[in-house]
Amino acid sequence: VSTYGDEGYTFQLPKSRKTAQSNLATMKKNNWIDRSTRIVLIEFILHNKNLHNYCFVK
Repeated sequence: VSTYGDEGYTFQLPKSRKTAQSNLATMKKNNWIDRSTRIVLIEFILHNKNLHNYCFVK
């Protein structure tokens, strides 16, 4: 088990799946994501309107 500090870079993916895939491909092409990348975290929140529940996914 490892912990990661708060240093690093962030990028907010757009809501459009096609645009998000394109952005990730561009990051990989420009070596933003490469063999030295230790971790890529994806976080999002789901909301169920019927039950008024929120679920945080990491």
